[in-house]
Amino acid sequence: ENKGCTGESFLAAVEVLSKENPKFALLENVIGAPWGKMSDYITGRVRLAGCSDTKDLKELKPKEKNKPLTFSYDRGQILVEEVPQVYAVHCGSVIKGYLKGQGTQMLPVRWPQKVSQRNHTTLDDIIAENDMNKAED
Repeated sequence: ENKGCTGESFLAAVEVLSKENPKFALLENVIGAPWGKMSDYITGRVRLAGCSDTKDLKELKPKEKNKPLTFSYDRGQILVEEVPQVYAVHCGSVIKGYLKGQGTQMLPVRWPQKVSQRNHTTLDDIIAENDMNKAED
């Protein structure tokens, strides 16, 4: 969620796309945009293999590079809590599930047993608890 002119324009475009649900949209002045991450953000579906990829990010703040994606647990739902710049997910999103490998069946995501539901956890903890494979899922 890169704040600034480019980030704000992108978020405004996503809001319009979500509300209006057009059949297609044309965006201008987007050469060099990180389309993989933008697509993940728009659709809400993120491939684990590329979720922390920094190659398309031109203005990556050094302190953001190794900052973890964190989640919270609220009323039976896992929520995206803190989103470093390298991840293309919306803060506050509910994690509805994941696909294993090339599968098409949505699997439920379990909260890590070693973490109290009153605390936050990281993507690495969720991957470990759910036997996910970061390279394939």
